[in-house]
Amino acid sequence: MTVNPLQGLYKLLVSRFLPTKVWILGDPKKCLVFQRRDPLEIVQEHPASGTSFDIESYRFKSRSRFEVGMIDSRFNFLGDDGTV
Repeated sequence: MTVNPLQGLYKLLVSRFLPTKVWILGDPKKCLVFQRRDPLEIVQEHPASGTSFDIESYRFKSRSRFEVGMIDSRFNFLGDDGTV
C-alpha cells in the first residue's frame, strides 16, 4: 500500500524499427544516436516521357539511408529481444 517510486518517470514509446514483442527500458537520449547516411532524394520522371504524358500521371521515387547506433548501453535494459 505504498506509492510506486517509478510512477510518472517513464512513458510508452512505440517504434516501427524494433521487431515485434521487443521492449526496452531506458533513457534513449543518453545512448542512442541517429545518423543520416544519405539525405532524402526525390526523383521524378519527366512529365513528357512515356505514358505519363497521355494519362497525366506523375511517377516519382524517394530514397534515404540512415542508421541508429548505441554508443553506451549502461542507460538501457533489454527486457525481451522478441525471440520468445
